[in-house]
Amino acid sequence: IWHSSYAPIPETVAAVERLREAGHQLLYLSDNTPERAGYLDRRYGFMEKFDDGVFSFDLGRTKPDRALYERVLEKAFRGPRECIYIDDKPEMLAPARELGMTTVAFVTPAMLMRRLNSLGLLEPE
Repeated sequence: IWHSSYAPIPETVAAVERLREAGHQLLYLSDNTPERAGYLDRRYGFMEKFDDGVFSFDLGRTKPDRALYERVLEKAFRGPRECIYIDDKPEMLAPARELGMTTVAFVTPAMLMRRLNSLGLLEPE
Protein backbone atom coordinates (compact mmCIF):
# COMPACT_ATOMS: atom_id res chain seq x y z
CA ILE A 1 0.00 0.00 0.00
CA TRP A 2 2.83 2.38 0.90
CA HIS A 3 4.55 1.90 -2.46
CA SER A 4 1.34 2.31 -4.46
CA SER A 5 0.78 5.72 -2.87
CA TYR A 6 3.66 7.10 -4.95
CA ALA A 7 3.08 8.18 -8.52
CA PRO A 8 5.10 10.44 -10.80
CA ILE A 9 3.83 13.94 -11.45
CA PRO A 10 3.17 13.98 -15.23
CA GLU A 11 4.53 17.52 -15.67
CA THR A 12 7.73 16.56 -13.83
CA VAL A 13 8.16 13.51 -16.05
CA ALA A 14 7.69 15.83 -19.06
CA ALA A 15 10.43 18.13 -17.71
CA VAL A 16 12.80 15.18 -17.34
CA GLU A 17 12.00 14.05 -20.87
CA ARG A 18 12.58 17.56 -22.27
CA LEU A 19 15.95 17.78 -20.52
CA ARG A 20 16.89 14.41 -21.94
CA GLU A 21 15.79 15.40 -25.45
CA ALA A 22 17.90 18.56 -25.11
CA GLY A 23 20.94 16.31 -24.61
CA HIS A 24 21.58 16.89 -20.91
CA GLN A 25 23.05 14.13 -18.77
CA LEU A 26 20.52 13.22 -16.09
CA LEU A 27 21.57 11.70 -12.77
CA TYR A 28 19.48 10.95 -9.71
CA LEU A 29 20.33 11.13 -6.02
CA SER A 30 17.64 9.33 -4.09
CA ASP A 31 16.94 8.40 -0.48
CA ASN A 32 14.35 5.84 -1.59
CA THR A 33 14.46 2.43 0.03
CA PRO A 34 15.51 -0.50 -2.19
CA GLU A 35 11.95 -1.85 -2.11
CA ARG A 36 10.31 1.44 -3.09
CA ALA A 37 12.92 2.19 -5.76
CA GLY A 38 12.37 -1.26 -7.27
CA TYR A 39 8.60 -0.86 -7.19
CA LEU A 40 8.72 2.57 -8.85
CA ASP A 41 11.09 1.34 -11.52
CA ARG A 42 8.95 -1.71 -12.32
CA ARG A 43 5.75 0.32 -12.35
CA TYR A 44 6.93 3.53 -14.06
CA GLY A 45 10.28 2.81 -15.73
CA PHE A 46 12.01 5.29 -13.42
CA MET A 47 15.57 4.20 -14.15
CA GLU A 48 15.39 4.42 -17.95
CA LYS A 49 14.81 8.17 -17.72
CA PHE A 50 18.27 8.72 -16.21
CA ASP A 51 21.81 8.09 -17.37
CA ASP A 52 22.98 6.99 -13.94
CA GLY A 53 22.68 8.01 -10.32
CA VAL A 54 23.12 7.19 -6.67
CA PHE A 55 20.80 5.56 -4.19
CA SER A 56 21.75 6.50 -0.66
CA PHE A 57 21.19 2.90 0.49
CA ASP A 58 24.06 1.77 -1.75
CA LEU A 59 26.45 3.89 0.31
CA GLY A 60 24.76 3.32 3.68
CA ARG A 61 24.14 7.04 4.09
CA THR A 62 21.26 9.48 3.72
CA LYS A 63 20.96 12.96 2.33
CA PRO A 64 22.31 15.50 3.13
CA ASP A 65 25.53 13.50 3.65
CA ARG A 66 28.11 15.22 1.46
CA ALA A 67 29.60 11.89 0.31
CA LEU A 68 26.43 11.17 -1.67
CA TYR A 69 26.70 14.43 -3.59
CA GLU A 70 30.39 13.80 -4.22
CA ARG A 71 29.55 10.35 -5.60
CA VAL A 72 27.02 11.85 -8.02
CA LEU A 73 29.65 14.33 -9.18
CA GLU A 74 32.03 11.44 -9.85
CA LYS A 75 29.44 10.10 -12.32
CA ALA A 76 28.83 13.47 -13.99
CA PHE A 77 30.32 14.28 -17.37
CA ARG A 78 31.06 17.82 -16.14
CA GLY A 79 32.47 19.64 -13.15
CA PRO A 80 30.28 20.91 -10.30
CA ARG A 81 30.01 24.45 -11.69
CA GLU A 82 28.33 22.97 -14.77
CA CYS A 83 25.89 20.82 -12.77
CA ILE A 84 22.45 21.68 -11.47
CA TYR A 85 21.01 19.90 -8.45
CA ILE A 86 17.23 19.88 -7.96
CA ASP A 87 15.52 18.73 -4.77
CA ASP A 88 12.06 19.16 -3.28
CA LYS A 89 13.53 19.52 0.21
CA PRO A 90 15.39 22.83 0.51
CA GLU A 91 17.63 21.53 3.31
CA MET A 92 19.04 18.97 0.86
CA LEU A 93 20.40 21.70 -1.44
CA ALA A 94 23.18 22.93 0.87
CA PRO A 95 25.77 20.19 0.17
CA ALA A 96 25.32 20.57 -3.59
CA ARG A 97 25.73 24.33 -3.31
CA GLU A 98 28.83 23.93 -1.12
CA LEU A 99 30.35 21.67 -3.79
CA GLY A 100 29.78 24.36 -6.42
CA MET A 101 26.61 23.17 -8.11
CA THR A 102 23.75 25.48 -9.00
CA THR A 103 20.74 24.46 -6.92
CA VAL A 104 17.04 24.59 -7.64
CA ALA A 105 14.33 24.04 -5.06
CA PHE A 106 11.52 22.04 -6.63
CA VAL A 107 8.15 23.44 -5.61
CA THR A 108 5.91 22.86 -8.63
CA PRO A 109 6.58 21.58 -12.14
CA ALA A 110 5.67 25.00 -13.60
CA MET A 111 8.17 26.77 -11.34
CA LEU A 112 10.80 24.18 -12.22
CA MET A 113 10.26 24.75 -15.94
CA ARG A 114 10.56 28.52 -15.53
CA ARG A 115 13.83 28.09 -13.61
CA LEU A 116 15.25 25.63 -16.16
CA ASN A 117 14.34 28.06 -18.93
CA SER A 118 15.99 30.95 -17.05
CA LEU A 119 19.15 28.86 -16.73
CA GLY A 120 19.14 28.31 -20.48
CA LEU A 121 18.66 24.55 -20.25
CA LEU A 122 15.52 24.38 -22.33
CA GLU A 123 14.06 26.23 -25.24
CA PRO A 124 10.82 27.99 -24.26
CA GLU A 125 7.73 26.24 -25.62
